[in-house]
Amino acid sequence: MYVPVLPIHVTNITGSLETVGIILSAYAIAQLLLRIPIGLLADKIGNKKLSLIAILLSSLGSILLMMSNNANSLFLSRTLTGLAAAGWVPISILYSSYFTSENTDKSMSEIVMINSIGLLSATYMGGILAEKYGINFVFVTAFIFGIISLICMSFSQEVKKMPIDNHHIQNPIQKLKKTMNKNLMAICVVGSCLFYLTFSTIYGFIPIYLEKLGSSETMIGFIIAFSLGASLYGAFLLPKLNNKFSYKIVICNTWLLMIVTTLITPITNNVMLIILLQFFCGIGRGIMTALLMSLVIKQSSMENKSTSMGIYQSLYSVGMFVGPFLSGIIAAMTKVESIFYLAAIICIFGMFVSILFVKPLEYKQNRI
Repeated sequence: MYVPVLPIHVTNITGSLETVGIILSAYAIAQLLLRIPIGLLADKIGNKKLSLIAILLSSLGSILLMMSNNANSLFLSRTLTGLAAAGWVPISILYSSYFTSENTDKSMSEIVMINSIGLLSATYMGGILAEKYGINFVFVTAFIFGIISLICMSFSQEVKKMPIDNHHIQNPIQKLKKTMNKNLMAICVVGSCLFYLTFSTIYGFIPIYLEKLGSSETMIGFIIAFSLGASLYGAFLLPKLNNKFSYKIVICNTWLLMIVTTLITPITNNVMLIILLQFFCGIGRGIMTALLMSLVIKQSSMENKSTSMGIYQSLYSVGMFVGPFLSGIIAAMTKVESIFYLAAIICIFGMFVSILFVKPLEYKQNRI
């Protein structure tokens, strides 16, 4: 809910674009460090308990961000929300457990769509509420919705796993070695490139770029929400695209869509054109997010799904950290527009890794 106004909130308190980048990157630190342990723990104790803890921490993080009045407290509060976001590991696996393995694409498409609906609604509301009632009101509202989510999650059911023979129980190191294959590592690199783009632009410096162009907080919220709505549509498209086209066609064209729209964004001062560009970039992000999560689950054994997802989400957090951190430094040294060109270069690298090193397992190759 506070995504469209957080960079502005941090700028108002610290007055430094470099500090904005550092604080926004704090969101990824806890995820980078803890998503693998959370995945291992989820495989052992179940996904529901960890999902509940994550939602509670997210709610508390909203209040602490509101109460923060200096760079250090903002950094710690944002780190806490990053720890909460690591709960996306057990939440996504819990949801996928309600589907058969043949419907993995559908389950990941749906969970990304559901997540996008929440992000879209909250982002749009956040911009309006911030302009009418102030930024602090947005943080309080986020806390209230977090508590509602906590209550809803408490009613969810966990699918019971088949009992595991004690003789086949692996220690965490053995489990990680077995799970971390070359294909998963390639998917992680691609995911890191994707989230570099996401967190350096739409979740990072696009709000600041739009404010520079004279956009109001309501307009900024609308543009980000519109882009997130496009991500929702992209996730919806994935199963249909996979039924018609080959993996390489889907992933190559999706990357090209994001690269072109990212390159055009900083060379225009037309807000309406930026809205259109972020809409198409959002479609690409939605397709890619659901596709990569689907690939992770498809290449994982039943007993290691949470661990695989934890590894993937931990390592793509590198992009979430480096994106805003490096962008803040570059924006302070040059200008905000420069971050879009670097993001496009990172996307080009991600596209080549996708094509050359990721094996699309279970994807039929007799498609167009």
